[in-house]
Amino acid sequence: MILDETDRALLRLLQQDADQSAAALAKNLDMSQPAIWRRIKRLKEEGVIKGVALNLNREKLGLGVTVFLGIKLATKGRVSLEDFERAVKAIPEVEFRLISIVQTNTI
Repeated sequence: MILDETDRALLRLLQQDADQSAAALAKNLDMSQPAIWRRIKRLKEEGVIKGVALNLNREKLGLGVTVFLGIKLATKGRVSLEDFERAVKAIPEVEFRLISIVQTNTI
């Protein structure tokens, strides 16, 4: 898909505030609201816009603590990495974003 400068400007505005109304976007880009909606629809259909995320104030929700954990699973055992990932993702209070596997040997 080829993006023109208007597509790029629209995406920049949406990145700044995805909750903007079509009227506000249209005014900023000197376009009509239907033209904005058509572009957004096309960008979604083409997979350029994958979705919209909600950015919560974690402190106001009583979730102001961020913890990074290092967890080592046995190489042989009943729980695989996939099982562990599935179990952690099932806990709604846990934001599970990254699994990184690093193995080092010290000399």
